[in-house]
Amino acid sequence: MLKKNILILVIALSLALLIVAPVLVIPEKTLAQVVITPIPVPTTELNSVSTEKQTILQKVWDGIKATLKTTTAVAYKNAVKYLFNKVAYDFAVKLSTGNKGQQPLFID
Repeated sequence: MLKKNILILVIALSLALLIVAPVLVIPEKTLAQVVITPIPVPTTELNSVSTEKQTILQKVWDGIKATLKTTTAVAYKNAVKYLFNKVAYDFAVKLSTGNKGQQPLFID
């Protein structure tokens, strides 16, 4: 009897949540401000950019290159680690269950 009452309570709460939840999550108008500016057309050539801007751009580019180098190294290290872990795991499974009847290969 207690289980039946609990089941009825759970079903009633679920139905109530299904009915009430959409009412509580009504989308509201946002008050965000969006500034739309026209895309500037470059009027100067790249060579006429001031040296200060060039040094800033060079520092940003150097930072991007260093980040890419580090990211690539970490990704390569993780790939090699995954490969060796997978090979070792598969070898251990084969060694432990590779004989007839899933008997280990290392026991005669």
